[in-house]
Amino acid sequence: MKYCKGFPCKMEVDGWNVTLHDLEHTMLSLYWDFTLSKQDKQDLMDEYKEERMRYLDSRFQFTDENRRRLEEVEQLWKKALQCMDTVCKRMAERELEKRNQGGLAAQVLILHLEICNLEDTEVVCYLREERDLWKVLCEEDRDFEHSWGILRDCVLLNQHGQDETDEGYTVQRTTKADSYGGWETDGEENGVGKDFCSMKKAYYLAWEDVMKISQFYLTVKLIY
Repeated sequence: MKYCKGFPCKMEVDGWNVTLHDLEHTMLSLYWDFTLSKQDKQDLMDEYKEERMRYLDSRFQFTDENRRRLEEVEQLWKKALQCMDTVCKRMAERELEKRNQGGLAAQVLILHLEICNLEDTEVVCYLREERDLWKVLCEEDRDFEHSWGILRDCVLLNQHGQDETDEGYTVQRTTKADSYGGWETDGEENGVGKDFCSMKKAYYLAWEDVMKISQFYLTVKLIY
């Protein structure tokens, strides 16, 4: 087995020689390691995440109950997208109005949509290790302004948008999948929409991870 500064370059969970606990423990250790270069750390973590997703998905059962929960999360996802589009439009129009009235207005708006942290429910109370693992899976690296978030909208307010057909701004949307060279799927998977599946794969989430998503969070940045 090849290693990179003490971390195995590849792990295959079989339940005996290498368990899921072994893999997740290694992921947490790697998360807190500061000796590796950022690129080596990212490459190793992606390898571990993908193996974890493969193993858990191979054991996942699409029962009626699980399907209903996945449908609920997909509806949360769709509502978050609608909210993002609405906020984007309203804020862009507000800044344009301020500019047209001679006030100080932003030139660029940047919106990031991300997965929220785990939230306890009446039924489930998450352990600290589970919360730490969720950070490994879903935490965003805000050092990379142009790539963090499931979706990122960059709204450019045009200097001259007087034409009736011109909204006065343009929106450039990028996705987490774009940052990884594209995660296109052939279509729906077990009744779950294509875009939703792309989000799952971009974060290397197992289906049981997706079921834990309770909400999405929107961050808006204004640049003057």
